[in-house]
Amino acid sequence: MLNSKTFSYVLKIFSFLPKSRRKEFFALIPVALISGVSDIFVLTIVSRLFNFLSGQPRDSVPYLSNLFDFEPKYKILILISIFIIASWFSSFIKLYVRAKQLKLKATIWRDLSELALKNLLSQQYEFFIENKNTDLSASILVSINRVAENIVLPILKTVSGMFLIILISTTILVIAKLSALLLICGLLLGFLLISLSIIPYIRFATKKRLEVELASNNIINESLNSIIDIKLTNSESFFSKQFKNIGKNAIPAIWKGETLPEIPRALIEPFGITLIFIIGIFPSLFSSDITEIAKVIPFLATIAAACLKLTPPLQDTFKGYNAIRGGLPDLEVTLNLIKNNNQKNILKRDSFLDKFLYPKKTIKLNNISYSYPNSNTNAINNLSLKINVGSRIAFVGGTGSGKTTTANLLLQLLSPTKGNLLLDDLPLKQKHVKQWQMNCAYVQQSFYLPSSSILENIAFAKDKEQINIEDVWKAIDSARLKELVENLPEGLNTNIGDSGIKLSGGQRQRLAIARAFYRKSRLLILDEATSSLDNKTESEIMNSIDLISNNCTLVVIAHRLSTVINSDEIYEFEKGKIINFGNFEQLCKVSESFQDLNFLENKILNG
Repeated sequence: MLNSKTFSYVLKIFSFLPKSRRKEFFALIPVALISGVSDIFVLTIVSRLFNFLSGQPRDSVPYLSNLFDFEPKYKILILISIFIIASWFSSFIKLYVRAKQLKLKATIWRDLSELALKNLLSQQYEFFIENKNTDLSASILVSINRVAENIVLPILKTVSGMFLIILISTTILVIAKLSALLLICGLLLGFLLISLSIIPYIRFATKKRLEVELASNNIINESLNSIIDIKLTNSESFFSKQFKNIGKNAIPAIWKGETLPEIPRALIEPFGITLIFIIGIFPSLFSSDITEIAKVIPFLATIAAACLKLTPPLQDTFKGYNAIRGGLPDLEVTLNLIKNNNQKNILKRDSFLDKFLYPKKTIKLNNISYSYPNSNTNAINNLSLKINVGSRIAFVGGTGSGKTTTANLLLQLLSPTKGNLLLDDLPLKQKHVKQWQMNCAYVQQSFYLPSSSILENIAFAKDKEQINIEDVWKAIDSARLKELVENLPEGLNTNIGDSGIKLSGGQRQRLAIARAFYRKSRLLILDEATSSLDNKTESEIMNSIDLISNNCTLVVIAHRLSTVINSDEIYEFEKGKIINFGNFEQLCKVSESFQDLNFLENKILNG
């Protein structure tokens, strides 16, 4: 096992834990030693008691024999009293060790979960395009929990139990010599044969269960997020059937995966008892003197008592070994979650020492090309555009023409495969990306609002003591939400429900815009962010941008001409390229598609 892939993964995972966890781990060792010594003391008293009751002679113990030179009835009373006290002490020590193990397991589970989330949030935006969020959340909740339960805890039990196993095994060897050696070798051989035969099945069952849990989690999330469509299409039974079929196919893998590790643990106890009596009493059966069998009884009783003490840690070790070897799929998932290969994307305090200067004149995309992961075609082809700081820019074009991708390239959420972002004609350095993004805000048509108060949603990711209430109200007023908030019974502290379910579509969009206003962003991108607003409210919000943030650069992505009509520059996209640009009047002259849209919208408005 020391050279196995499983052991290598375990060591790598433990290397990510803080030093304090290792100290807690090593602190278990002296307590485990005390537990082992207390059990040895109990066995010594038991052995003395059995020999005294059976009338068998026993070697005297130096310095202690004189202490027990009492009448037989008092000696029995003293031995029983010591046995009872030692048993209580031994049990309390075991309980204390168990509590320390569970506490350390829970702490390690939390450490790994925090590492996984920290690593996840530091990944490039492309990572989230490639991976399903439901799979990622399920991996953190499920795989790491199983690693803590089925690998970390068994390791802690095994390490603590090893001292007890060694001490008791040594005691048995001293008492029984050759018989004990045969007994221990027989137990180990039996365990190895059973374990080696079931480990492949445990790994298969673990992998299958992981797949099922991810699929089940996906169905639950999809059904809850699509609850309106489910109700309107009366398709409750469809999702229920999908979930039922996945669970039905998974039942064999689940029960086998949980039962197989128990097999060695269940069989080792009767196997050990069988060996004790075969090795201990079988030779005496060939003797014609029945007293020979009687002489063996105290010996067998002591060995049996020792084995009863030895069985729990042995069972934990055997079960833990099988669980660890069978938990390879969970170890692989957990290691991938906590390994951070993207440290450069984390903004460190030292980054502020290298001062970032926000552009004063222009923001440019210079000969930019970009293709999405696992795609052979470019979403953006050799695109260049210029934005004057403080101007209002619009992106228009059909669906899939490259508008949103270009916005993501401006925000540096996506890294171009060719070309670069120029700020005042200087390329943006990688070390300044986070500082650039801190000056930007992005409001999409589809967005998520946390299930918290209006205040916490506007001052996103800020502790309450850090929130400037005056700025919050300014943002609310500029987003035309003031009347709504003032009429709510709890005002700013009103909970909006999961993703703002208690608000209308327009109110949700205004709340998202208020969040951008609160940040006083210097580059604001609105991606169909006013599509649910009426023309009057939209116009008022647009006019508020200059008031809320001086010299703010605005980029609007819209299909509605009334949204872009007052833009300083309009870029028309098609197949990842800019095919026309200019102000509204210029585009109406040179762009046929723009002329058609303008004609159609005027016709609709004028009836």
